Amino acid sequence: MQLAYRYVAPKGDTMNLTGRGIRVADIYARYRKGEKPEDAAEAYGLPLAAVFEALAYASDHQPEMDKVLEEDAMAYLPGKV
Repeated sequence: MQLAYRYVAPKGDTMNLTGRGIRVADIYARYRKGEKPEDAAEAYGLPLAAVFEALAYASDHQPEMDKVLEEDAMAYLPGKV
């Protein structure tokens, strides 16, 4: 069964919140660090439903999200150009 998303859509090789340029992985990372969905919605100026949808997508695609976050962490290692 294919789910339909209202706020989440592919952009290039990542999943973003439609029209915002905010990656689902960024919302997921903030949530994993303990941020409440309401705080993420306020910080990004998003409807709370968009944050919950991003988190639902991340939950359904956890290996993909973990890979994106790992790649992000590797990009910021000292000595990387």
